[in-house]
Amino acid sequence: MTVLESFATLQSVVDADVKVVQIARDRRETFKSALLTAPDVKVVWGSSSLARSTQLQSPGS
Repeated sequence: MTVLESFATLQSVVDADVKVVQIARDRRETFKSALLTAPDVKVVWGSSSLARSTQLQSPGS
């Protein structure tokens, strides 16, 4: 097994479930939309592992 193959195998184990990630993205978008309705909010953007697409499973999942 090559280093890249090993990393791909590890990544498939630690990545968060696609359904969980989609729920988190939907919630993030709802929150961002709500923030943008405030008169003093000019810009809203995502950050953290969700924005970087590096979200992992929670321990014990």
